[in-house]
Amino acid sequence: MTENMENTDNISTIKQQQPQQQPQQQPKLLPFQKTKEERVADIKPIIHRLNEFNLNMSYEPIRKMYKIINEYIKEGESHKINIAFPEVKRRIKGFLSDDTRKETWVKLEADD
Repeated sequence: MTENMENTDNISTIKQQQPQQQPQQQPKLLPFQKTKEERVADIKPIIHRLNEFNLNMSYEPIRKMYKIINEYIKEGESHKINIAFPEVKRRIKGFLSDDTRKETWVKLEADD
């Protein structure tokens, strides 16, 4: 019986020694770093404009751009965009900024 009590004392001691898990905290942002919500808000008008011109995922360059955009939204790091778009004789250029002081933009530029 005393041996059984010693075992239960050891188990309770082990449980007390295990560190309690901290709730997952969001990473601290630099003063001018955009939040995920801000990045999504920056991208929405770009997506709407592409849809107006029927530039959708059926084009490989648009798929490449969406991949970059998704990475930008998820990771929050700035990205330069420079993708050839031979189907429309243009180049997709842009800058996805992680800094609130810089503009996020995408444009179609004539490809010479």
